Amino acid sequence: MCLSLYFLFALCFSPLSSLTLQMTSDCSQTSCADVFSQTIAQCHTTTESCTIHFAPGRYPFTASKLYGASAVIQDLSNITITGYNAEMVMQNLQSGFTITTSTHVTITGLTIDMARIPFSLGIVTSIVNQTVAFSIDTKRYPFYSGDQWSWLLNVQAIIEFNMTTHRPQVRGFESYNSFKAQFNPRDDTYSFSTTFASRLKKGSAYILRHHVYGLDAFTGSEVHGLTLQDVTVYTSPGMGVFCHYCSDILLQRVYFVKKRESSWTRPMSLTADACHFFSTTGFIEILDSVFEGQGDDGLNVHGHYQEIESLINDHRVIIGKNQVGGKPEPRPGDTIEFRSRSTLQPYFTTTLSSVHGSLIEFADQLPKAARLYDLVVSLTLKPSHVFIHNCTYKDNRARGQLLKSDNITVVNNTYDHPTGACIQVLPDGCYWYESTVVRNWTVMGNRFIGCNYAQAKTIADVFVSECVPTWKDGKPQTTGHPVSSGMLHNGITIKDNWFEQDQGQLAVSVDAANGVTFTGNTITYDTSSASQYNYRFPNSQNVTISENKCKPANKFQESSDCKEQPSLAESTTLPY
Repeated sequence: MCLSLYFLFALCFSPLSSLTLQMTSDCSQTSCADVFSQTIAQCHTTTESCTIHFAPGRYPFTASKLYGASAVIQDLSNITITGYNAEMVMQNLQSGFTITTSTHVTITGLTIDMARIPFSLGIVTSIVNQTVAFSIDTKRYPFYSGDQWSWLLNVQAIIEFNMTTHRPQVRGFESYNSFKAQFNPRDDTYSFSTTFASRLKKGSAYILRHHVYGLDAFTGSEVHGLTLQDVTVYTSPGMGVFCHYCSDILLQRVYFVKKRESSWTRPMSLTADACHFFSTTGFIEILDSVFEGQGDDGLNVHGHYQEIESLINDHRVIIGKNQVGGKPEPRPGDTIEFRSRSTLQPYFTTTLSSVHGSLIEFADQLPKAARLYDLVVSLTLKPSHVFIHNCTYKDNRARGQLLKSDNITVVNNTYDHPTGACIQVLPDGCYWYESTVVRNWTVMGNRFIGCNYAQAKTIADVFVSECVPTWKDGKPQTTGHPVSSGMLHNGITIKDNWFEQDQGQLAVSVDAANGVTFTGNTITYDTSSASQYNYRFPNSQNVTISENKCKPANKFQESSDCKEQPSLAESTTLPY
């Protein structure tokens, strides 16, 4: 008979079927990260499930090294972590949870924050030659000495901020260059030299991001069944949730928001995207959640194109490694599609039989149409469906959502002043290599407010297009344009939405699509713009347009029929 947990393995040699463990905030007397590591290790002794309860309180987590992970979950199944009224506070430049090769992981109730947030707000006090100085409120943004705090003297990105609207400045300045700064504690000034100093404005406010990408609140790889419920993320030096090779993702009542302190509100939440899912399978469902104030897109769902760098023989190619933003590889057994680099049209589908680094081999003989620089993409590594309902996307830099997959349904959400498009589809064979074209894509009953006013601004609030590269000396360039002919997208429905516009852009632009339904939408538009067109569908066919109403903003007059913009020559530069 097993008498106690202490004697469980010594006497019974039998693992527990389930286990419930407790974390208490007195771990701060030692190291909460170490205590969590010891606690999660006990979950490996169970055969069915393991639950870890964080008691209410504040939990300082110090990673074992700078840029390390606060908490690691690896090679586990049926794990639940609960933490209502519990706050995990990262003590330095580090990520939150790293979850790998695990199944059915549920995290509920936790709040995630940082002791020293990864950005500062500065007011320009002087510009002398190429040196710009900022005044920093060091009570809100303290600066510390020592090697472990040297990252506070890095500026990886800068964006102009409006202190009245509490969002990025309309048509404001930004830069993603990196700078090494100096801090003067005698007068709390922060300064660095840059060639764009003259473009900044004395007296204006700027958010200085000390770290932008790579240290996420939740990082998932090979996670099958990830659920986040009632979770709040105030900040992280990266993204909120970053997943690749994952499946079956549910986010419900998850809040990526700017923290409201007693006397002030932070100007930013996360320094990068709120959620980024690529090369995932199964479902993605996001319900009743808020995406506010982050330094990049609210949500990005996509796959990855791989460039053919060399044609070895009729079954083998070498794929390029130059993709920006991540390089998930296709896997043996994946269904692979070949697409022309110049047109993005598909011309061949086969099965991947083996992968040896960048050398990949196919089950079938390659067609004669295969060309250097064409693109291959895994059709296996994409979601079965994406459902987004009753969420708010607001006051962030860049887009509300980037949705590049099939079977997407977006219903009853609010998009409130993202600086770029509210929703964008741009399968990209030019720069980011994010795939792919979309089918069965529905946007219905949403409200779009004040989109497209600064960084990543484009021609329409709902923007569906594609990027094929310009060419120079027989090589594709990173700039590009939409295709000139041929259908790519299929089954686009934009129905019963409400658009409130103030920048003169179109409400909707859908390019190269077969089967578009645009019905029942209401658009209020800016009358100061020279153009009062409301939508366009260039190079699309089988388009149904009905019962859409348009009216000038802030004018008491009846709605009228909306106006379609005539086809125009496309710019060779597309928004990123």
